[in-house]
Amino acid sequence: MKKILSFLLIILFSFGCKKAKENDPFVLNFQKILERYIVCDSIRTKVNNVSTIQVIGRGQGYDFKFHADASYTIFTNPQIVRYYQLTPPDRLYFYEDIYDPNQYYKITTLTETKLVEERTDDDGKFIIKYCTIEP
Repeated sequence: MKKILSFLLIILFSFGCKKAKENDPFVLNFQKILERYIVCDSIRTKVNNVSTIQVIGRGQGYDFKFHADASYTIFTNPQIVRYYQLTPPDRLYFYEDIYDPNQYYKITTLTETKLVEERTDDDGKFIIKYCTIEP
């Protein structure tokens, strides 16, 4: 079952990339960060107009790495593997086993060293993740 799921995810990811133009800056920048260690520096949360900032840092269970096979690893103990689909111009869908079109991050900043993602979760909580991409 896992082999079939992996195969389907690879096909889904390939289809998603084919929809984008080969020279799409979003896709090109994302390809540059594949297999690089990403540290979650802080998370800003806003609920009912109350904003909080949680400073995280390296090795606190929020670091992650995107892989070319449309999976990503979250470095917790134990490690968690999830899946993603990149959809230009700025969407990064994420899921555990089944694709959900309502679960995505909007990428607001993507360079070779910085990644900023934002989303609103099911409870109405607005979340912004500030990350550093290591060399």
